[in-house]
Amino acid sequence: MSLPEEINEQVALRAVTHKSIAGIHEDHQSRLSFLGRRTLRFQLMLHLLESGKSLEDEVFRCLDTSKLGETIGNDWELERVMRWSTNSENSGVYKVRGSTVEAVVGAISHQYGQEISNKIFKSKILPKLGLY
Repeated sequence: MSLPEEINEQVALRAVTHKSIAGIHEDHQSRLSFLGRRTLRFQLMLHLLESGKSLEDEVFRCLDTSKLGETIGNDWELERVMRWSTNSENSGVYKVRGSTVEAVVGAISHQYGQEISNKIFKSKILPKLGLY
């Protein structure tokens, strides 16, 4: 699955920039991460409803930010492009990668809308969540 056009460069840079970078006040991923979390939850709920599966709270634990960083973020090798600051190389890496996954999903949702974000969710994220 590829995107219909290249994602806006400023949006892409914002998606991979964590708020831990010193001096960053505006152009970091927080808003895109917020949108991405909502988009992921919506897409998972839609998938569960369409497939007749249960909407139990436990199912949504797979969307925990650190879990996303451990699975999807690792698969996408996001640490190669993430902009973040920490005292230790492994300190909080899952959480920051997960936040970056959410921000990337938010950026896709923002720029391309629900139809494309649904396709990305089904092809690139859902198979890695280990639900069924």
